[in-house]
Amino acid sequence: HVDAAVDLHAVPPSSWYHQARTLMRRDLLNQLRDPRLFWGRLLTYAALCLFLSLLFGNIDALRPGRITFHYFIAATLVAFSVTRLLPLMEERVIYSQETANHAYSPLPYTVALSLTSLPFLVILVVVCTAIQYSIVVDLWQGWYNLFFFMTAYFVTLYCAESALLFISVIITNVNLAVIVGIATLSLGVVMCGFAILPS
Repeated sequence: HVDAAVDLHAVPPSSWYHQARTLMRRDLLNQLRDPRLFWGRLLTYAALCLFLSLLFGNIDALRPGRITFHYFIAATLVAFSVTRLLPLMEERVIYSQETANHAYSPLPYTVALSLTSLPFLVILVVVCTAIQYSIVVDLWQGWYNLFFFMTAYFVTLYCAESALLFISVIITNVNLAVIVGIATLSLGVVMCGFAILPS
């Protein structure tokens, strides 16, 4: 039996770095415990790239047509990024409880989940790039173009994941979050302008 009361406010708060590191470790462990989402997304993206590359791989190597083709693949992958929203919404329940108890602030949570998505995005970009470079004709133009190609894919998908992370934080309802996420990604795809024919 302990008579002394514990003053929770007397406990010094953990550092920002420690909070982010702990949240990153927890999110990675959650992904390793249930890798079905990882493999499901990876196989879906790979099958999509394979299908589109086989369907349009022999397109004329003229720059406008080739850019539109790769933009279409990137836009489709961005639209499929909404599958990341459901595990984020599940995590949000724990996030709301722990932030209410002052376990950590929103910034370490956002940074941690953003960083834990990087390994999957890197693997995804490598797989999709390998598929397209092995099928699409006349795509190899040197190492610099390969690096630019992969960087463009990575930045596009990372922006989509970041937008979904932001939506999962500010919207509590799962169905509404999915609707807003799809609308946001679709609006971004439309406003890019690559689907417009050159004048």
